[in-house]
Amino acid sequence: MDLITGLAVVIGIMGGIATLAAITIGNPYLLIWAVFVGWGSFYH
Repeated sequence: MDLITGLAVVIGIMGGIATLAAITIGNPYLLIWAVFVGWGSFYH
């Protein structure tokens, strides 16, 4: 799997997980942004 495809898959999966967690917890704005900032920091 090349880099772009891998990143697209991970973004899609993490977006789904973040959305599900945000709906469950009830604070969608902060949680989704925290997940994507953490993901970006890990892969930067």
